[in-house]
Amino acid sequence: MTGLHIETTAPGAPPVIFTIDDDEFRALPAVGGGLIDDLLNLDEFGDLLSLDAEKATQSDLAALMKAKQAYDLKLAGFLDQVLDDDSAHLFAARYRAVERPIERHHAQQVIKFLVERYSKPHPTEPPSPSTPGHGGTNVNSMGGVLPAT
Repeated sequence: MTGLHIETTAPGAPPVIFTIDDDEFRALPAVGGGLIDDLLNLDEFGDLLSLDAEKATQSDLAALMKAKQAYDLKLAGFLDQVLDDDSAHLFAARYRAVERPIERHHAQQVIKFLVERYSKPHPTEPPSPSTPGHGGTNVNSMGGVLPAT
């Protein structure tokens, strides 16, 4: 056969792993391009999310609240689709927690990491079992990304 032949991510590829504080989260090894495209369309909220609340009109503030809700729903929807069930529940609980919260900027770091990971080519064969480490990323709750362990 001539022409184009594409190999997708290998079946049985390991999950994408990242940690926040001492909690480990597992995400799918790959996702469809449409899911990333949907997420990248968050630019539509850019102007409203950068609005100066002190100079905003009531109408601006109402639009800002709606935009923030829609933005949070898109982020949550993306994470619900890519994280395994246990990880999604833990992430959601910590995102709304008072103690040891995952703050908005932490969530944005995680999403940036996942989008970058999902936007790169993946191996088409599973790694050998002798590969050391898990290749994850650590994010501490003080906002820093730590190297994988």
